[in-house]
Amino acid sequence: MGFVRKLPLVTILNEMNDPIITFINIAVLLINSFLIYKTFFSERKRKFEDVLFDKKLKTYQEIIDRLYEISSKLDYSSEPFDSIHRFSEKSEWQKYCEKEVLPLISMGINLHINIQRDYGLLLPEKVLKIIDDFSIYATRMVVESHHFDGELIIAKQDKMQGKLFDLINVMRSDLGIEIIDESLRNRLKEKVI
Repeated sequence: MGFVRKLPLVTILNEMNDPIITFINIAVLLINSFLIYKTFFSERKRKFEDVLFDKKLKTYQEIIDRLYEISSKLDYSSEPFDSIHRFSEKSEWQKYCEKEVLPLISMGINLHINIQRDYGLLLPEKVLKIIDDFSIYATRMVVESHHFDGELIIAKQDKMQGKLFDLINVMRSDLGIEIIDESLRNRLKEKVI
């Protein structure tokens, strides 16, 4: 029986498979580098998306506040529009309308310009289109109130309100509120269970 030299297992593997072990080490290093790179940039993207979502939410809240303010000032059942019932003559109403109602026209005209200037880069085209429609109906409501026709004023107010509700729905969809609500409900269920 000859003399067999007993070497530790690691030494034997190193002597036999030096290129294979080197290749495996390089492969593991590349995989780790890829995972670190991917994690870093996905986290960075997530932070950007969070900032964008917060900015959009704040912007949408400000826009809705502006539109509600305009809606309340252009309400048929409040001054100056409800004064139409005090006048029996169209000419009297038109004089009153020129003095009290027509100055409100700037609210509708300036709305779209101000929204474009303040938030135009951030808002999707669909939101801008609805705001433009709302602005048109607000302006037409003031202009057409000159005709001494309460039904015409109410029709424009209804269209204006419809655009406001359409805008809220489009904004909710753009923000993904239903998805967020569902995700939140699922998380709350997990905590309860």
